[in-house]
Amino acid sequence: MARNWGTLAELAASLIERGKAGRRVVLSPQTAYLIGIKLQTADAKPERDEIALMICRRGQAELCSEPCFECMGRANIVVRAYGQKSPARDDISRQA
Repeated sequence: MARNWGTLAELAASLIERGKAGRRVVLSPQTAYLIGIKLQTADAKPERDEIALMICRRGQAELCSEPCFECMGRANIVVRAYGQKSPARDDISRQA
């Protein structure tokens, strides 16, 4: 069977379209492997607090044990850019 996609975005769009239409999807072993790797690493993104600790230095040569407010804000921007919610937003939505 010929490959019907050129990029990962095209593959994703095709899979989504067929899934919404209730149509069957048959994957080649190579495509199944590629999708498996992508799914395995999709949730391997660092969380906000981890990112904040990576970038926070508070003007010192060594990393801080607690991130400062400014770096926490920067970490929120990074997390949102990659499709994750910050812990504070999750807490607010659970309380509503």
